[in-house]
Amino acid sequence: NNDPLKSLDIAHSPHRQLEQVLSTEDHVLSERILTSQTTPFIETINSIYIPVKSLASSTSGKILFANLYNKTLQIYNIHDPTAPILIASAENIFGDLLLSPDDQMLFTYNMRSFTIFNVSNPTSPYLVNRTIISNQPPGDQFYSLAISHDGKALFLAGDGFYIYDVSDPKSPNLTYSLKASETDFPAVCVLDEETVVLLARDCLRVFRGDDLTSP
Repeated sequence: NNDPLKSLDIAHSPHRQLEQVLSTEDHVLSERILTSQTTPFIETINSIYIPVKSLASSTSGKILFANLYNKTLQIYNIHDPTAPILIASAENIFGDLLLSPDDQMLFTYNMRSFTIFNVSNPTSPYLVNRTIISNQPPGDQFYSLAISHDGKALFLAGDGFYIYDVSDPKSPNLTYSLKASETDFPAVCVLDEETVVLLARDCLRVFRGDDLTSP
């Protein structure tokens, strides 16, 4: 009767897609992913609940990446949705997760940096690059990130807006920056191959260009 799975409103939950992918009825799994109306979380083998900070899934829907609030990345094979299998993990992962369109690279961020992992083999992820944004004022942080449809332009929004050319993941190149003076930028969204929308506190800013690394 205390099982949080029984109180889920699957029809209206913001995590409905995750609930459809993962079993919410198999109670014998040593590790299972649970969701509520507000925060999904991982139940570990010793029944310690760890909230999930961010989720990303492969385009095939067979691999799920979960960033936990204890700064741990967990990678699951969900080919069989009723029995997700933990296949890899990594430590010191801080921010939201974002997969490149080809599922080869995984992006995340810290307060003053972003990190790129190669996840072409999900069972053996490895660090490709960690870029420190040297001109970011102290105390600034990111709230959102997005990537262009061709996987070449990475967008980071927060107390500033930055565009990086990540066509070579080993050597990202800053191509555009916008400092937040009287506002910040809570979110960024790629609409199509030529359009990026940046949310500010007082307006929307729309960027367009044939090459989104320099719109």
